[in-house]
Amino acid sequence: MGCEKNPLETLPELPPGLTGLTCEIPIYDHSIELRQMAPETVQTLNKDIRAWTNYLIQESKERSLKRCKEYKEEIMMKVWRPSRVEKLLEMGYDIEDM
Repeated sequence: MGCEKNPLETLPELPPGLTGLTCEIPIYDHSIELRQMAPETVQTLNKDIRAWTNYLIQESKERSLKRCKEYKEEIMMKVWRPSRVEKLLEMGYDIEDM
């Protein structure tokens, strides 16, 4: 299994003797060639990747909530139709209990 099957989500901290690094990060539209990368650069890249990941997670949650809201409304229209509510009230249920 090659590296393309298991992409890194964050870059590891680099050892002090490393002289160069070439990488591709999905949030950038170009390859990054870094020679003698400083720890601050790695931290900045990690920060960018975490921010992008958080953005994607938030977008996914918003899409899911929107879809669920639509389904919930459809279900409520079916379940809480006026005739059903009327029958429950006739049976002695209180609106607060529904």
